[in-house]
Amino acid sequence: MSLKLRKKDEQMLKSQKGTAPQMAMRIMVRMAEVVDAPEMMDVSHAHIDGCGRLSETGLEFAEKLTEKGAKVSIPTTMNMGPLDLQNSRQFGVNEFISNQRFYDTIYQERYMSLPDDNEEGYKNGSQITYVHRLKGNLLIVHGTGDDNCHYQSCQALINELIKHNKHFSMMSYPNRTHAIKEGENTRRHLYELLTRYLNKNLPPGPRRPRDAD
Repeated sequence: MSLKLRKKDEQMLKSQKGTAPQMAMRIMVRMAEVVDAPEMMDVSHAHIDGCGRLSETGLEFAEKLTEKGAKVSIPTTMNMGPLDLQNSRQFGVNEFISNQRFYDTIYQERYMSLPDDNEEGYKNGSQITYVHRLKGNLLIVHGTGDDNCHYQSCQALINELIKHNKHFSMMSYPNRTHAIKEGENTRRHLYELLTRYLNKNLPPGPRRPRDAD
């Protein structure tokens, strides 16, 4: 099966949109050929995981794209926890996975290599490494039936918080999966919980910086 490219895809592949898009398109075309895809789909939004910052491969690829003038052109979110190690003590929300060693190997080792080959990266990318620096009001929400980010990760974080005498709020949803959507009234309960937390800890309106005189 041959891959069908649209006009704008062909333009990127021929470097008519710049060298960075050409580099990215070459990778995408090769990946499509490997899986025998008939065509490619546009991406409307993206998420950058912190593990890309914590492996030599991820850094090298990002640096090459930047050097070639790459820019983000769609709405993008980012897992900031492992990326900003210097200011991690200021975080008020902890992002799972708490320990990078607990995540799916097919994903984690693809970007971070084997734990034995990137011990420092796995350590720096794990939230439990910085628990002793935590300040603020932490809310932990987790489905006990999550088969993606396993509940083991949540328990490891909780144990570390207790170890360093860090107080926090927590809500476990029994047998709920990664989406926390199963069961009667679950979604309403979840969103009302998050809304109360935000209204209490991050109320709307101007606020003076903590270091203001």
